[in-house]
Amino acid sequence: MLIRRKQANMSTGSKNPFCLEPITLQAQFFGREKETRRVLGFLHRGQSVSIFGPAQTGKTSLLFHIIHPYVREKQGLAKEQVFAYLDSHSLIGLDPDECNLRIREEVIRQIKNTESVDKAVGIELEQAVRRVSASGGTGYFGLNTLFRGAKYSNLKLVIILDHFEILARSPRVDGDFFSALRALAMSYEVAYLVASRSELYVFEQIRPEVASPFFNFFYSVPLEEFTPEKSRELVVEMLEYVHVEFPEWAVNCILELGNNEPARLQRAGHIAFQIWQENQGDLRVEHGKEIRQQFERFERVRT
Repeated sequence: MLIRRKQANMSTGSKNPFCLEPITLQAQFFGREKETRRVLGFLHRGQSVSIFGPAQTGKTSLLFHIIHPYVREKQGLAKEQVFAYLDSHSLIGLDPDECNLRIREEVIRQIKNTESVDKAVGIELEQAVRRVSASGGTGYFGLNTLFRGAKYSNLKLVIILDHFEILARSPRVDGDFFSALRALAMSYEVAYLVASRSELYVFEQIRPEVASPFFNFFYSVPLEEFTPEKSRELVVEMLEYVHVEFPEWAVNCILELGNNEPARLQRAGHIAFQIWQENQGDLRVEHGKEIRQQFERFERVRT
């Protein structure tokens, strides 16, 4: 329960604790303790993992949460892994060689920016890949060179492919592309962490031509909607974080709009908090209509 505070003690200048975008700050991440430990436990053992669940369940936020060094240190799992995040939107329209090239370049960039990796190692990996490119090597050969060099440098790579359904459904990639990714993982002890709306076997059913062993070596971790109790806990905890209390009708309004979906709950909470600030902490029942209207407009723009 929230501690009662006089209206005068509530600072309407507080930063909005709710997020409109995927959560990157650990203080704003809520829940998913079981899923976090499962994913990190698999990755710690070098296993590739598939996170799947409906839209709005916070898959991208969970990925950013898992990447965070503090989270891995706290769990005592996957502390030595080096993560490279890619949004599959960046691979739209690319053929297999172009995909390998994009993945390669993004992994190099993120390795070089990882504090736990010696800068000399990052530079050496990049130089090795550049030599391959200069000699006319393909994108796949360059990715192979990068993964091999990472293994010899004792880097335990985890390649994250967010919104994986976009890549799996791309008409420009086939089963050979995915089989090659698996071959690289098996040869150089690279793990993949993918997030999608469906389990991976669904993509093989939709597109039999992409059938590949790649889809069979993942451990699956489902991400479901919150329970009503967990949804309320999220809203209350976010408000407690900035020492603010909303009237019960406002909390219920956020819960109704949020529909137990973490991303929607965050957006509804963000709008309600913004209106609370605009009215100097005087949130009245009549403001409920404004909260709903702004939420509906935001949802229409997103779709």
